Amino acid sequence: MRIVPGWGGLIETTDAKEGEEFLHRRLAHKCLIVENFALAPEEVREAVGEARTFLEELPLRREQQSRVEQLTSIESSEEIFPPTDELLEQGRRLLQIRAEKARHMAEFEDLALEEERLEIAIKLAIGAAKGIDGVATWQTVDGRRRFRPEWLKADNPELYEAYISYIPKFESAKFKAEYPENYAAHQEVRRVRDFNLTGDFGTMWQHLCRSPVGRHSVADHVA
Repeated sequence: MRIVPGWGGLIETTDAKEGEEFLHRRLAHKCLIVENFALAPEEVREAVGEARTFLEELPLRREQQSRVEQLTSIESSEEIFPPTDELLEQGRRLLQIRAEKARHMAEFEDLALEEERLEIAIKLAIGAAKGIDGVATWQTVDGRRRFRPEWLKADNPELYEAYISYIPKFESAKFKAEYPENYAAHQEVRRVRDFNLTGDFGTMWQHLCRSPVGRHSVADHVA
């Protein structure tokens, strides 16, 4: 992964997937639409710095996690070790973190309920329409596609029988590679309604952040 020079500096690592996922989690609250984020320069620098630290510590965490997994499978003895000051502090801090985590989870549940209430209200206002200008869209789009062998059998029994004559079990992926046009012609497309907020997000985020904001994509910073 390479974070291109500029606001974010430069990171090189072999753990590209983990680095990008970390940035997505860390910047999720700044996400506008899909890969676009509203970020001030200092926010980019801070996030990239945290990502750099995360990636530098990742090998050690993997090694420690592997050792813990090995210890998980063994039978424990009856021995109890005396505590050290460091371990006592770690235990107290772990207890504090778990309490904070529980509190934040309760706050998250409250936000999730409010989010659900607001989304339902907007959807009900949209009804059967495409959307509400400046608020949201809820339009019908093509959703998941599913190949239906039985449709092929009904439309082209000769091809179907010829194919399964040398393939014990119908393999959709293999059929797609060999007969792409027939595969595409016999797909069931589920139509779904896709809900998206709209509006002038740049102005909104500038108001919320009260600082110069740039529109960034994590993909723009990762190569």
